[in-house]
Amino acid sequence: MSKNVFFEFLEIKKLDKGLFRVWILLSILWVCFVAVVIYADDMIKQAKEEQELSLTCIGKSTTGMDVYTLYSLKDKTDYATNIFRFYSLKDCEKFINHDRRALNFAVQISIGGPLLVLFLWFFLKKTYLWLYRGFK
Repeated sequence: MSKNVFFEFLEIKKLDKGLFRVWILLSILWVCFVAVVIYADDMIKQAKEEQELSLTCIGKSTTGMDVYTLYSLKDKTDYATNIFRFYSLKDCEKFINHDRRALNFAVQISIGGPLLVLFLWFFLKKTYLWLYRGFK
């Protein structure tokens, strides 16, 4: 597919080229802003610390009810057994991966947000033109 065929399909004119340049500039600013927030919030440091702990969930059956506690694989000990007790394996695993999931979400938002704006622009533009020409 050549460049001209692609531009004709999306009907990219001078206005769209100008808006695309503005989108690139705003996207760069957005990614820089989110990177500063991630760095200032120490999300990377917290995710690394969480990974270094090497926690896993161990289930113990007490009085017919499963209770999951955190176990450190690094130093082979229970990790704050009296503080953190979970009654489902899913909740225990969510707790273990909380900081890593938060970091992944922040990175996805920083990259996915501008891409979503771009795809929505072209999709809504094509839909509008299709409807406008169809009912003309």
